[in-house]
Amino acid sequence: MLRLFLKRLITCHWVVTLAVMCASVIIFSTASVNLFVMISGNLRFLAEHGVMAVMEGALHQSLQLFGLSLATGVSYVLFKACEHVLVGKLLS
Repeated sequence: MLRLFLKRLITCHWVVTLAVMCASVIIFSTASVNLFVMISGNLRFLAEHGVMAVMEGALHQSLQLFGLSLATGVSYVLFKACEHVLVGKLLS
């Protein structure tokens, strides 16, 4: 269902495809920078405080960061799909 919706969304008109592509680039770039900062801080906190950090929720935050990294990956795949559609429309 979601796959069909996304396919229809990014293939309906080149302006819509470009808008989705721009939104996915913004999400990807913002989330990538945020991930780098958050993961480095989380690892530093875990290294400095060990078990106490785990008790304070650093392990839970690590799982949340993993979820954010999945969302970042999805936005990159969406960007590449839009790029493929736009190049196909340009060359046809």
